[in-house]
Amino acid sequence: MKKLIILTLVALTFTVSSFGQQVPMYSHYYFNKFLYNPALTGDQSYGQAYMIYRNQWNNVPDAPRTKAVTVDGPLKNKKVGIGVSLYQDNAGVFNSTGGKFSYRYGLQMSKKATLNMGLSLGFLDNRIDFNKLTYKDDLDPLILSQYNSETGFDATFGFNFIYDKFQIGLSVPQVLANELAYESIGNIATEDAVYGLTRHYIATARYDFQLTDELSFEPTAMVRATPGAPTQYDINAMFNYDDRFWLGGMYRSAYAATFSGAARLFNQIVAGYSYDLAVNTNKQFLRGAHEVMLGWQFGDDKETKKLFKDLGDRVKKNEDDIKENRYDVDQNDKDIDELKDDDEDLEEENKRLEEQLKELRLEFEDFKKSREDGSLQAGDIFSFNNVYFATNKSDIRGTDRSELDNLVNILKEEPTMTLAIMGHTDLRGSVAFNDRLSKDRAESVRQYLIGRGISSTRLNVQSFGESLPVSEDLQQNRRVEFKVLTK
Repeated sequence: MKKLIILTLVALTFTVSSFGQQVPMYSHYYFNKFLYNPALTGDQSYGQAYMIYRNQWNNVPDAPRTKAVTVDGPLKNKKVGIGVSLYQDNAGVFNSTGGKFSYRYGLQMSKKATLNMGLSLGFLDNRIDFNKLTYKDDLDPLILSQYNSETGFDATFGFNFIYDKFQIGLSVPQVLANELAYESIGNIATEDAVYGLTRHYIATARYDFQLTDELSFEPTAMVRATPGAPTQYDINAMFNYDDRFWLGGMYRSAYAATFSGAARLFNQIVAGYSYDLAVNTNKQFLRGAHEVMLGWQFGDDKETKKLFKDLGDRVKKNEDDIKENRYDVDQNDKDIDELKDDDEDLEEENKRLEEQLKELRLEFEDFKKSREDGSLQAGDIFSFNNVYFATNKSDIRGTDRSELDNLVNILKEEPTMTLAIMGHTDLRGSVAFNDRLSKDRAESVRQYLIGRGISSTRLNVQSFGESLPVSEDLQQNRRVEFKVLTK
């Protein structure tokens, strides 16, 4: 009987180990990342607590059932994260209860690169429930104890490297590879029954693709290697909408295809569900596995703050756009008002020019009459009211050319008449500058008359600068006058 019990124990241990069940299996490790790798403990900006219940193959008696509670979060400096996890894993006659304390330290290598290192220390209590075994003879005196329990210590080491949106990690659960030696089965002492903790190697890789401002695609790959057991890999594809809704699928080699979904409730509560559809050779006998998750995110939630900040930024941008549009409208109104003022100024300018034209016509008629009746004598000074210059300019404007052309005709009719062309300026500018400017204006008129066929010997240039103003109107001071030298 002793041999039967020991052989049964060894066989069950081998079976469980072959399928990698010494380390509990989860589907929601997207959220509980430090369950497999302590280097991911508290790597978010807020604290979180999760409860997980997993029910595998509910049509199989005593199929694996896993319950877990986890709490983790960063410390104030964000370089350090701590966490605690408790779990219970039931599979057949084996009942495993474990707890771990996890620690992470982050090393900022560059602006985009971070290396996280983590360590978990904990205990494992493994029990064999003999109540679930059937004996040929229940009265066998060797069977006195209904269960046997052994406790040992466990440790997990891991690291995770992050560069921008890509990360890769490696962890070694049960790195100590301790052995749980059952010193007795029933009332029989033995040293042959040993439950060995097998060292596991778990590698992960992940990349975040930002599809839109709200939607991201986050594929994850996980490879589990255990000495003496087939290598297992997971391919996980998760869509994340605004950190509020998650939907994805996973293929677990030679085991199952998994469908997962989660949603954020009341801003801090996260609820999720996954279903494993068996795809191995025993799928016709095994029903799927159900896993339920409930989480609470608390503390300094930067992601939540980011959402509100983004919302605030959008509101501020809209307000700035409204202010800018209002400014544009106000500026347009101002431009319209200025255009109206310009129209009014143009109307006034036209009226003034019309008055000047009338005066010019009268003055020219007086000049013409004086020439005809012989009253125009040497030394007389005359001018044309519309022959003016722009500020600091000596160019002859188009409106002045017709009046100067009239003067050309008179000089041609009076071939002996000689004139002094006298230039003037307003009071703005220095005396030296105005003297030069008045001479340039008189010279500009002289050259115009010469260009129309008047001999240069009949034209003399004189400059008076700002010395002889005739009006408070600055424009009327920017003028030329003509003095009859000989007739």
